[in-house]
Amino acid sequence: MVEVAEAVWLDYKEAAARVRSSEAIVRRWAAAGMPMVWGERNGQRARLVDEQVLLTWWREKLKTAPVAYYRRRRRAREQGLPDPEPPATLTRPRPAPVPDASSADAEDVTAQSERSVDWDSIAMLRRGADEYAVLSAALEKVRPACDGHPGFIADRITPDEARTLAKVCSACPVRELCAAFAEASRPTAGFWAGRVRGVIGRTSAARDAG
Repeated sequence: MVEVAEAVWLDYKEAAARVRSSEAIVRRWAAAGMPMVWGERNGQRARLVDEQVLLTWWREKLKTAPVAYYRRRRRAREQGLPDPEPPATLTRPRPAPVPDASSADAEDVTAQSERSVDWDSIAMLRRGADEYAVLSAALEKVRPACDGHPGFIADRITPDEARTLAKVCSACPVRELCAAFAEASRPTAGFWAGRVRGVIGRTSAARDAG
């Protein structure tokens, strides 16, 4: 007789710890269709996921997630190994040229007006050049709802604003690519892939939007 192992049920916090991720990511998976049930934790009603379901979902995400791919590629390069095969959904065009702060052209621009060059944006594009290339290619085919919306590039975002922006992000077809770019480029402000980024207002707004 085959003995069937008893299911292990995890709440959001436990699930995030199990896959070494964040609660926000687990909630995103649940919103995308990962099966969960209602149960009880510490005397309170809570959403629970079967551990095996969670691990299956996590492994599938690792196969296609841009962030996971770039991490695997970085580890391979650090070990002197060939780049791993990218997911079929990723294309790899080169990004548009980024001004070089040390170039003669950049010096001319700086001499004309220090305010005419956004060096924070330039630094972001350098840190996330590969992710930016993938995102840019995707944006040639689709126009996300955030395009032209001033709230997504605001320096300060209130919790109410964050909730509104998060609803816009929830159905975005390039959300994962946007998240990959934000993860790599570390923006200092704005709302990226469902989250407030940067230092200003990040903790409270991100928590209240979730």
